[in-house]
Amino acid sequence: MGFPVYLIGLEEVFGNYDVHKLEDDSGCLDTRSESSLPSSASASVLEKNLHVIRDKPELKQKLKDLLESAKTLTAKENLLSSLRHRVMTQVAKNLGFSKILVGDSATQLAVRLLANVSQGRGAVVSLDVGFADDRDVTVLRPLREFPEEDVEAFAKLFQLERSDTTQVETENSILQLTGKFVRGLQSQFPSTVNTIFRTGDKLDVASEPSGSSLKCSLCKAPLTASAVEDSSSSPFLNPLQASDPCQSGSDCASLNNHLCYGCLLTVKDMNYQTEYLPPFALHTTIATPVPKQNERTLGLDLEES
Repeated sequence: MGFPVYLIGLEEVFGNYDVHKLEDDSGCLDTRSESSLPSSASASVLEKNLHVIRDKPELKQKLKDLLESAKTLTAKENLLSSLRHRVMTQVAKNLGFSKILVGDSATQLAVRLLANVSQGRGAVVSLDVGFADDRDVTVLRPLREFPEEDVEAFAKLFQLERSDTTQVETENSILQLTGKFVRGLQSQFPSTVNTIFRTGDKLDVASEPSGSSLKCSLCKAPLTASAVEDSSSSPFLNPLQASDPCQSGSDCASLNNHLCYGCLLTVKDMNYQTEYLPPFALHTTIATPVPKQNERTLGLDLEES
């Protein structure tokens, strides 16, 4: 049997996460390879269903305002990554799925590892590049052992369409520059990706002895009490300094102890305009785990590098 296809706009992080099941004239979109639709037919079916997510201009404007508040491309990419992760996990919960499959290759994960470390996100590298990311709904990466050259060759061999969310920008982000660097080395030294990738496998998230479940409000990365205390007291670990508007008594000061270092940098890049953040980032409620009974799996193909 085929897999159901669901459609949702990224702006739903500001709404109720309304998801639309993609259907053709027969009432169901069949994704089986033996009866898959031609590209033109698939595009036609998609076009018929896109109107469902085009009628929320207010939410789209909020998303636009959020992205425009970020001054650098790096901050925009970090926001998009957090929003995509939130949409995936929330939709999975709403539909009753307990696991999500993504198509991240070894090359993409190696690039992400170096980019995250350079942005102060090294503490959660094992979650960002490991096989399983269980900070919310479990995200699995079944293609993490394969470099992108192998994935592209497989797709070409079996005539599979490959989605690519990469967009040409007039400026370079940390992620894009890291990608160029890693792929350049990989073309000359084929063991580059494997070396970076295996190094990341040896890293692990620092655990809190008391079993604290405090998480970053934006990216849901685990926060330890010691890290929060150090971030609040050390000028080297806290990017929000005395001259910044996000201090005691301000609207965004309460977020200081509920964001990881990387997300604090993103908020700083936004000039502390926290009113543009989606609702889920403005509170510290910890999501309840997904029940184990009747487990289902949601497969998504999201590529970011």
